[in-house]
Amino acid sequence: MSRLLIKEAVFEKVTVGFQGESISSYFLLIKTSEEFQGFFGPVYKPYLSAYMELCRLLLDKDPLRTEAIWKILWDSQLGGRTGLFMEFMSAIDCALWDIKGKYFHAPVYELLGGRTRSSVPCYASMLGFNEAEKGAVSIAKQYYMSGFEFQKWPLRFQYHGNIEEHARNVRELVEGVPDCNFMFDVFGKWNYNQFLAFVNYTKDLKITWIEEPLPSESYINMNLSSSLLPLAFGEHLSHVYEFTPFATNSGVVFLQPDIGRCGGITEAMKILGLAKAFGKRIIPHGHNLLPALHLAASQPSDTLPMVEYHITIEPRRQCFYKNPVAPKGDLLEIGSIIGLGMDYDQDKIERVETICSIS
Repeated sequence: MSRLLIKEAVFEKVTVGFQGESISSYFLLIKTSEEFQGFFGPVYKPYLSAYMELCRLLLDKDPLRTEAIWKILWDSQLGGRTGLFMEFMSAIDCALWDIKGKYFHAPVYELLGGRTRSSVPCYASMLGFNEAEKGAVSIAKQYYMSGFEFQKWPLRFQYHGNIEEHARNVRELVEGVPDCNFMFDVFGKWNYNQFLAFVNYTKDLKITWIEEPLPSESYINMNLSSSLLPLAFGEHLSHVYEFTPFATNSGVVFLQPDIGRCGGITEAMKILGLAKAFGKRIIPHGHNLLPALHLAASQPSDTLPMVEYHITIEPRRQCFYKNPVAPKGDLLEIGSIIGLGMDYDQDKIERVETICSIS
């Protein structure tokens, strides 16, 4: 039995210097009766502080008992176990795993079963680029030559007037860099007829997956054949119960839990089990790279082949960390970081403001 007890939870606004400017974001910090502290962030929704009262349920609990604490928080809600509530659940759970890693002086992936590989492949998420610009093919080719054989490009209506223009953009990229493996993210913006039209326009192209072509809510009861196009869903799903209809749907090939939204590492392990049971592949959404990387490092590549790396976003997101992680080619090496690796870089911090504290 550990002697640790949770004594305080703090929601902080942290400002650091990055490339000549000041950047602010929010972190959850859980403090214990000893020197161990758990970090999770950046969290980009400051109104998550509305859920800080949940942290009263943590006080004087053993932070190593992650499953028991997860159940306490889950049972505290009679309804609405989705959305922002689950995001806050995820933040708490990840911070507790960070404490657990520090307590045992080990990376979190060692506590999840041990490392299965020394590095994890990542795909390039190209959200920061305009997919409709004439230079998009040249950018895709540039990143392919630098080692990113898998790239995910967005398809946004503000750059395209109709589905035919979406399809034309996809064709230009796929045919312009034919050896690259392309995925396309629609953000749930199409309806069913638009999706079928896109399939008809692109059925001769090699596409690794189409991500969220329809809103998740509308897809649950559809049983589209996986022979149309491989589909990927999951970044906006909250727990194993919401993932179940997608795991059992033949049209979905890839499940994409975001560790910072799906219920944290504790629930992500259950989603992994679900994916294995139904022959799906897990590729975590990239909003929270470090927890996803620990999860990936503990899993065989046939279950979790790669993670998402935002080319333009991730360096900025990680500028708060003492030990940021960057790919070499398309490989991420996690090394032997103790805990999750989300501790602040004290040398970069310009100021820290307490938004809310529970003790």
